[in-house]
Amino acid sequence: LIKFEIGEYVDCLDTCDKWLDAKIIGINDQKVKVTFTEFGDKYDEWIEVNSKRLLKQFVGLSYDSIKLNNRLKILDIQKNKWREARVVH
Repeated sequence: LIKFEIGEYVDCLDTCDKWLDAKIIGINDQKVKVTFTEFGDKYDEWIEVNSKRLLKQFVGLSYDSIKLNNRLKILDIQKNKWREARVVH
C-alpha cells in the first residue's frame, strides 16, 4: 500500500484523462482527497489510495525512481525555456 501525506504533491490523472499536478489535502482509511493546483476546489475529489490515477511525483536525480506517466520539467534548449513533459516510455 502506497503511503501519502497531507501536503504532499502528486501526479494525478483527472477525469478527462490528463495528468495534472495535485496536492493531498485529506486522508482517510482507503482514500486521499486531492486538489488540483491549477483549478478551484470544486474539482477536489477523493481517490482510492491504490488507484492508478495517483502517482508519487518524481523528486531527485535517481533515474531508477522515474515512473511511467511522471510529469517532469524538461529544458527546451532551442528556446531556453522549461517545459512540462510526461514519461511515455
